[in-house]
Amino acid sequence: MAALSEDSGEGVIMLIYGGEDGIRLRPADASDAWDVGSASQWGEPCLMLGSDIRIEYLPDGWDYSQHPH
Repeated sequence: MAALSEDSGEGVIMLIYGGEDGIRLRPADASDAWDVGSASQWGEPCLMLGSDIRIEYLPDGWDYSQHPH
């Protein structure tokens, strides 16, 4: 999920958050499958990015059951 938010002193930011489960991250060039045990992947509760960041949303028909959290 994403929302514009005001950051004290910094202006407007893009807040990216994943609800109770947070956000799972890995390098863009990673070839390994999503795995919570992977040393090259990590989790964050949220990301605070510049408001000019480009956001890509999931395509219609994305099957969450094939990508467990």
